[in-house]
Formats: sequence, structure tokens, C-alpha cells
Amino acid sequence: MGMHSTLFGPIKYSIIPQHMGENELISANALVESGTFAAILLGTLMGGIVSGIPNGGVIAGIAAIGVALIGYAFSRYIPSAPSLSPQMPFSLNLFTQTFNTLRLAYQNRIVFLAILAISWFWLYGALLLSQFPSFVQTVLMGDETTVTILLSLFTVGIGIGSILCERLSHHSIRPSLVVVGAIGMGLSGIDFALTAQHFTAAGEIYANPQFFHILFDLTLIGVFGGLYSVPLYALMQGRSEAHSRSRIIAANNILNALFMVAGAIVTMVLFESGWDIPDIFLLIAVATLLVAGIIARIIHTKAKNEL
Repeated sequence: MGMHSTLFGPIKYSIIPQHMGENELISANALVESGTFAAILLGTLMGGIVSGIPNGGVIAGIAAIGVALIGYAFSRYIPSAPSLSPQMPFSLNLFTQTFNTLRLAYQNRIVFLAILAISWFWLYGALLLSQFPSFVQTVLMGDETTVTILLSLFTVGIGIGSILCERLSHHSIRPSLVVVGAIGMGLSGIDFALTAQHFTAAGEIYANPQFFHILFDLTLIGVFGGLYSVPLYALMQGRSEAHSRSRIIAANNILNALFMVAGAIVTMVLFESGWDIPDIFLLIAVATLLVAGIIARIIHTKAKNEL
């Protein structure tokens, strides 16, 4: 599956500009983003169902093969998109190729900044998702169903935000929506963390108003996450050179993974230092507000330079 993602990710995003005009990138990315998270949600729900029945592992394996075959069948209907740099040299040296890919992305400042901003989104999302099971068990005193509810609302929120971004952008890349999304993720995340810090697990969780407050905040984090990420993907595609776009997106995937690993390491260190899960949620939310400020300053500086 890791090898599949390595090949599929760059192709999936780099092929979009070859078939869509620049004014269609936001719409295309909104559909890809919402569809991706809808599929993640569906797969998670199905996985939870089959894990509880006899021979669940076998059924899951067969289902995965079936989904792969369906994906292949649909891919046959994608119009041809020949390579724009068929003579590009390729090295089998993993470290050399990775360094060259990251260096290529770094040479385009706007694209590289977009990649860093996207990587922050994945760090935020990965931190939330990885802590959901422990958060539900130790703070909310819930069960597996509660975890599924949290995951579902977060995923649905991202889908809503992605579609909302398409409506608000009017078919153009609007960096201001990235700032709005970052501020929204930060403020919603702060309220989410503060509510979790003062959560009182008494009685039935589904009759607790604080639980619905948490669900509302989590959905908002997802909605603003969709507003934040979709323009960044469109910006990365639209501002990268056509002949190097796949490598740019590969660099994005590499940095996304590095940010998520770094986030996991920092989380482990904080746990060892006595932090609890709501404290870490609060930290990442406050840090996201700082990211929003940095992005707003970059946009303002760029606008002044273009006057």
C-alpha cells in the first residue's frame, strides 16, 4: 500500500492540470479532496464491520483486491496524458533522488511554501486522528462507536469544506481562503481542546451537552481544513512547471510524511513530559493560528510587491 501511494499520489494530482483548465483546478481538487475523505470514511466503517466477524481479515483482503480492480477499471476511462519529460534521467539511489526532488520544489518559492502549508494540514490531521482512540477512552470515556462518530464528523467536515471552497472561490485560486481556513482550524481547535480539558464524563455520553460541543468543534475543524487545503493543492499545481509537476507533488508527499513523523515524535516527547491529550490538541491549535499569521503576512507582502 505504501508503494501504491508513492506512485498514485503524484500521478493523481499532476494529471489534473493536463485535463482541466486553470479556472477548473479548484473544482477538480475539491472533488478529489471530498472524494478521498469520503472513501477513507467508508473504508474505516467497513473495516470496523468486518473486523468483528469470523474470517474478517480474509474478507477485508478480498474487498481490498476488489476495490483495486474497480479502480483499475475506472482508470481505463481516463483520457491519455503522455509524459511531458520522457527523457528525464532517473536514479535508483533513494537518497539522491529524494534530495533532487526536494531541491526541485525548493527552487520555486511559492510552490514550496504551499507544500509546507499542506504538510502542516496533514500534521494537524494526523495528530488528531492518531489520538482519537486514546482520547475517547481516557477523556470521553466512550467506546469504539464514539471513535467512529468523531472520525465520521471530521471526515464529513473536510468534504463540506472542500465543496464550500469551490463555491466561494468562483473558479479562481484565492489564497485568502487559506488564511480563513487556518484561522478557523485554530479557533475551532482551541475551543475543542478547552472543552475537552473541562469535559465531565458523567452518565451516558450521548446525553452529555459537552460531547455535542466537541462534535461541533471537530466538524468545524474539518470544514475549515477543507477551505485551507483545496486552494493550496490548486496553487501547487498551477504554479509548478508542467514537465516537473509530478516530481513537485512527490516532494509534497515526502514533506507531508516528514511532518507527520515529526508530529508523532513531538507528541511522544510531550507525553513523556507529562502533557495530556487535550493539552496537545491546544498546542497544535494555537500553533495553527501562528501559521495563519505567517500565511497572511506572505500574501500581504506578495500583494505589495505586485502593486
